Amino acid sequence: FIVMCIVAKDKLSFWVELNSLIDFCTIPPAFLTIYLGTTWLGLRFIRAVRLNWFGDDVAAVKLISSHKMLNLSRTLCQFVSFWLTAGGLYFLVDNMSAQNTSCVKPTCGLSFWESLYFLFITLSTIGYGDLHPSSQESQIIVIFIIIVGLAVFASFMPALVELSQKPASYLGEYDDSKSSHVIVCGYITTS
Repeated sequence: FIVMCIVAKDKLSFWVELNSLIDFCTIPPAFLTIYLGTTWLGLRFIRAVRLNWFGDDVAAVKLISSHKMLNLSRTLCQFVSFWLTAGGLYFLVDNMSAQNTSCVKPTCGLSFWESLYFLFITLSTIGYGDLHPSSQESQIIVIFIIIVGLAVFASFMPALVELSQKPASYLGEYDDSKSSHVIVCGYITTS
């Protein structure tokens, strides 16, 4: 974070951009838990939001060259980011509400991995029924995550449909070894 602050061209916009706000919400609580000797999750799960831009970062270092693979990596990163962030939010709310009641493990308060499993099963509409929200707060968060999840998955559909379609022949690279001439179509001006 400090290095990013130093190399930022516009210092004012750096302090209010999304990645900086995520760092403000996650880095100080991490140091506070070390100082206090606790293991509170806090808002550290929000760092998963940064995965949204990982596909673009991979493309920037030339690991991905095709448009199709770039769309696939963006979609996959957005899915994983949403899943981890929603899982962390559910885990935080479920365990905080479990601490306020007289519940004992394993009947309430899921682990992080159980939270991810629960959300995946719930959002994929499989719903085995083996795990369920243990409090009213958890139920409200699950309703919110389902509504947002429907919107997120609906936004993934165009990218997934595009990936499954046969690519158009004119979107490929030009191979000049096949012919000795090129036809240029369109309105061309000299000015």
